[in-house]
Order: sequence, then C-alpha cells, then structure tokens
Amino acid sequence: MQIFMNIITFLTTIFLKKCNIFISSSRAGNGFRDKSFSPAIGVVSVLLTLTAVSAHSQNLRVMPLGDSITSGFRSSNNNGYRGPLYDQLVGQVKTLDFVGSIRDGVMSDPEHEGHSGWRIDQIASIATGAITQYRPNIVLLHIGSNDLNGNFQVDTAPNRLAALIDQIFAAAPDATVLVAAIIRSSNDTTESRIISYNNQTRFTVESRANQGKHIALVSMDSVTNADLSDGLHPNDAGYKKMADAWNAGVKLVIAKGWVGDSTPIGPGNGAHFLHPAHAPAMALDDYAADLRYDNPIIIWQSQNSANQSWVFSNVNVTPSGYYNIATSLGAFCLSASGTTKGSPATLRPCDGSLAQAWRATPQTGGYTLNPANNTELCLDVAAWGTTNNSPVNVWTCNGGDNQKWRP
Repeated sequence: MQIFMNIITFLTTIFLKKCNIFISSSRAGNGFRDKSFSPAIGVVSVLLTLTAVSAHSQNLRVMPLGDSITSGFRSSNNNGYRGPLYDQLVGQVKTLDFVGSIRDGVMSDPEHEGHSGWRIDQIASIATGAITQYRPNIVLLHIGSNDLNGNFQVDTAPNRLAALIDQIFAAAPDATVLVAAIIRSSNDTTESRIISYNNQTRFTVESRANQGKHIALVSMDSVTNADLSDGLHPNDAGYKKMADAWNAGVKLVIAKGWVGDSTPIGPGNGAHFLHPAHAPAMALDDYAADLRYDNPIIIWQSQNSANQSWVFSNVNVTPSGYYNIATSLGAFCLSASGTTKGSPATLRPCDGSLAQAWRATPQTGGYTLNPANNTELCLDVAAWGTTNNSPVNVWTCNGGDNQKWRP
C-alpha cells in the first residue's frame, strides 16, 4: 500500500507541475517563481477525479476576460492564446463557444472580453454586464499587468482583484473561474511587483475555494523572458505556452465535475428542461401533457418529453427583463395563479399578463423564477417534494434548493 501511495504522490507531482495548476495551499516558497511544491494535500483525489467526468460530453461557454494579453496583442495574427486554446479544446468537448463583446484574430471563434490597456478597475466596470449577458460557464481571467507595469495603486491591486472575482461569482454563481498568475515582465521593477501580486492572488483564490467556489489558480511560469515580444506581452511561442496552461486548467476543472450546463436560461437558447436543485432527477412538468386552463404544474421524473420542455421569450412588461415561459406543446404559459404564497403554478393560454411574466435570476445552484405579479415570491416545489406529482407553487423566496431551477 505504501508503494502504491508513493507512486500516486510521484505521478500527481509530475501532473500538477506539468499542468501548472495549483489548487491547494500546499505550495511554498519565497516568491511565486519558486518551483517548490508539496503534493501532500489532495493527492489521491486529484488523480481519481481526472476520469470522473468525460470532457467529450461537456458543453463549454468560455469567456477570456482581461487586458491586451487576452486580446492577443503582439501575436502575429491577433489570436493570442485564444487561437491555440480553441484548437486544443474543440476536439475534446461536445460543444465549444468563446464569448464576449470583442472579436480579434483569424481563429474560428474570435469572441472575447479582452480590453487593451485596461486595469483591474476598468474590467470591473464592465464585468457584471458582460458575464450576465454572455453567461459563460468558464471564465479565464488574466488581469493586473497594466496596474503593475503602470505603477497604478499597486498596493491595492490584490484587493481589487479579489473584489473582481467576487463580482464575477455574484453575476454567475455557477461559473468556474480560472485565475492566471499573470505572466512575467522583463522589467525588474515590474517583475518584482508581479511576483508579490501573484503570491497574494494565490491566497485570494484559495480563500474562495475554501468557501466552495469553483475557482483555481493557473500558473503561467512556463512563459519565460525569451517568450516575450516587448518585455510585457508574449510572442507566439509565449501565447502557445499560455494556451497549454489554460487547457490543462480547463481539463482539470471538467474532471472535477465543476463545469455545469453552458446554455443560459433565456430567449434564443432553445427549449429548456428545468430541474429543481434539490431533486435534479425530476423536471418541471405540465401534468398529463394537458393543454387546458389552470392545468397543474408538477415535477415528474425527467423524461425529456415535450410537456417538460419550456421555451423562454421576451415579454413587454414593466420593469423589463421578464420572460414568458411557454410549454413546447403549444401556446400555453407557466402562470402564477395568485399573488400570495402557496398559490399553485398552473398552465394558462399565453396572454402577456404579469402572472405569466417571470424573471430568471442566477443563484448558486440554479436560477430563481420570480413572477411579476409579486416579485417577493419564487417558483417553488411545495414541501420540498421529490416524487412524481409533487405540486409546484409560488412561495416567499427563501433561498432553498426547492426554489432553484437548473436547465
């Protein structure tokens, strides 16, 4: 048994150093460039989880988020790391979609959220809107180079990064965030700041991981001074090394089962099967597939049937941001039959009323669905039911998993 454990320890050490992924507090040293590493924590679990989830069944919606290094500045084709990373991932997963408001490069999917010259505070100014709009299930965050190279509020940079990470999770609680230990600089003063910043970033990531967040730190130590085009930005070889590190990180978090469904609830994303977080094998169901006024809404064992399939569309109510949720069977909509807690959820002909307007709000573990006729209520599986025919109603929002719905 001891020999077996020694082999696992050795293989895990090699794997983690090769991947440049650090997900425990066991890394030590005077600076982040120090390669000392002890695999004492999580040795067995890391190896075993590598086969836990098949990447080939995974739908990825990836947002590269950051500054000019994210946009690919100084690469020969403006693809940066995104081009080789996309090529590595596309054959390994079921679907792959890079998302963001910017398009750069000649790659197959050039969308990203990398803003040249931007600091942490500037990325924070657009992060919530971008994350909410594009709903990534993986965020690749490389930010801080401009703060440190420009000597902008260097002492507060780690705290501002921590606040940005929290902001990302607030906008997308189920997302996985891979945070880069940012690449080196050939300028000694900037490099000294980067080492200090990266060491503090490690503890920021660890503290969020200890809170149960799906977050990991990705080292970019493989990028050397020889891989820099201008002392701060990588050349093509450096960007390829960054892609390798990101790819290893993505593989690891998929293997750990961290990456959820990539398709956000909302219009234009097809039909959804909605599963209560407390009973994920069940689904929101139009009882007996019956299209009649006030037909009951229940949960039933998930069958991917038409009466469990729901289509979201925009509805013209005030305030904005509400959806009609119609059954795929026809022009009948999910309705809150009343405005008080305990009112049944039923099916009614779609009429655009407030009772049929629902706001989908991302929460840790799923979405809450609030009817516009009383926004203090949430769509709720009554009494935490877990069996076929358990009724669904609206109830005072309380954060329970029986009020969270997963697509």
